[in-house]
Amino acid sequence: MRNKLRYKDEEKKAAEKLFNLLKAQTKDIRYLRKAKERLEFRIATEAYTLEAERELIKKKNKIEEELKEAMKSYKLKKKIEYIDKDLEELNKKIAELDTQIKESSKKIDSLYRKLYNKVKEKPAKKQVVNNEISLADVAIIKDKKSSNNQNNNNEQK
Repeated sequence: MRNKLRYKDEEKKAAEKLFNLLKAQTKDIRYLRKAKERLEFRIATEAYTLEAERELIKKKNKIEEELKEAMKSYKLKKKIEYIDKDLEELNKKIAELDTQIKESSKKIDSLYRKLYNKVKEKPAKKQVVNNEISLADVAIIKDKKSSNNQNNNNEQK
C-alpha cells in the first residue's frame, strides 16, 4: 500500500513538472478553438484565391497543432487531479489500516497480559507420583501372566 502511495506521489511530481513546462508554451484552449472555428467558417463561406485559401489552411493547421499541444497540457492537468484523488484515497486507507493495526495490537497486548497473569497466578504443581497402571502395562502383564500360566499348565500335564 505504501509502495503504491510512493509511486503515485512520484507520478504526480513528474506530471506537475511536465505540466509546468507545457503550460508556459501553450495558449488558452477556448481561444484556439474559436480561432479554428472562425478560420474554418471563413474558408467554407468566403471566396478566396487559391493562394489565399492555402494560407488560411496553413494557419488553420498551425492552430490545430497548437490546440493539440494545449490539449496535452489540459489532459495532463486532469491526470494530476486524478492522481491527487488517488493519493487522498490511499492516505485514507492507510490511516484506517493504521488504526485497525493499533486496535488489534491493543487487543493482543491485553490478551497476552491476561494469559501471563493466569500463568503467574497458578502455583507450580508438584508432580505427583502416579501409582496407577496404564492400560498398556496391563496388557503386557496379562501377556506375561498368561504365558506363565500356559507354561505351568504344560508342566503339570
